[in-house]
Amino acid sequence: EFLFEAFVLLEAVREKLPEEQQARLPDAVVEWLTQETRSDRRGYALHLAACWLAGQGRTLEAAALLESFLAAYPSHPRRSDVMRKAME
Repeated sequence: EFLFEAFVLLEAVREKLPEEQQARLPDAVVEWLTQETRSDRRGYALHLAACWLAGQGRTLEAAALLESFLAAYPSHPRRSDVMRKAME
């Protein structure tokens, strides 16, 4: 029920972490990407991974994840944020 708020908080916390801790994705996010999980949680994980890749300068990989997100989750609460990130 509060998944959106939890991921907004997670993103805010990650942005405040020291750079060396931002250098890798949290294990939970990797698990959500690779395992069968709730689809909305996987959507958030795709968004976080795409932002992480973009922050690492890996823009083509980030764009591929963003496109996957947009194709798979047309009514996800993060859709507008993902669309903006994809246009960047």
